[in-house]
Amino acid sequence: MPFPTPQKTPTTPPIQAKAPESPGEFNDIIKPKSLDDLLSEYNTPKQDFTPPESNHSEPNTPEAFSAGFLSDEPAAAIDPETARRSGRYIAKTVDSAFGLVGSTIAHSKDAKKYQADPSELNDLEEAFGDVSQEYNWNIPPYMNLLLIVFFVYAKKIKLAFSDRLENHEFRLDNLEKSKKEKDE
Repeated sequence: MPFPTPQKTPTTPPIQAKAPESPGEFNDIIKPKSLDDLLSEYNTPKQDFTPPESNHSEPNTPEAFSAGFLSDEPAAAIDPETARRSGRYIAKTVDSAFGLVGSTIAHSKDAKKYQADPSELNDLEEAFGDVSQEYNWNIPPYMNLLLIVFFVYAKKIKLAFSDRLENHEFRLDNLEKSKKEKDE
C-alpha cells in the first residue's frame, strides 16, 4: 500500500530570502501593510503554554544530589583529627593568601614577612579546627588542593613579573651604557 501524500495546508507566505537593498525595503518587510493586518494578527488565538500537571509529589532531582549534601539528613560529626587537619589546611591557605596580598601591595618579593609566625599560625590552626568541628565544616580534599596550588603558584607568577621588570630595567641600563660607549 503506497504512502498517502500529504495534503497541502494553507501556510503563511515564506520569509523573504534576499536581504533588503535599502532601508526603505527593510521597513516595508517588518511593518504591517494596513491596520486590518495588524488587528488580525493581534486577534489570533494565543497558544496555551502552561505545563501539564505532574503526578510527582517531589521535585525531579538527579541521583547524585539526592543522597549527598542536599539531603535533609544531618551531616555526620567530624572527628577531632579531621577537624584539626582541616584547620591546618585552612590556616596555611589563609596565611599564604595574606602573605601574597601583603607582598603584592608592598611590591616586595618576600611574602614571608607578611605571613604569620609559627605561634600565630598554630593559633589559627586551632581556631579553624574548633570552628570546623563545631559546625561540621570540612573542606573537601579537591578544594584544598585547588587553593594550595593557586596560592603556591600565584606567588611564583608574581615573582616572575617582578623579575621580568628587573630584567627589563637591567637591559635598558646596559643599552644606555653601550650607547654612551659608542658615542665616546
